[in-house]
Amino acid sequence: DLTGNSISVEDDRTSEFIVGGKIKIQGSTGNDSVYVVDSVTYNLEENLTTLVLHEDLRDETVDGGVCKFET
Repeated sequence: DLTGNSISVEDDRTSEFIVGGKIKIQGSTGNDSVYVVDSVTYNLEENLTTLVLHEDLRDETVDGGVCKFET
């Protein structure tokens, strides 16, 4: 799920994604790129980890995958 410059992924992934770290979105309609994480929060009731990104997302289509980016 995405909104502006944030995305949500299932499960508690707060140990995987860290503030200042980079993520890679791939297989999406228009957001394939590397992004810097500004904040990470977990909502237990919804079982979602939300990542606020430094950069804006370009496409509102909810698809593709996200992983930690390692250089």
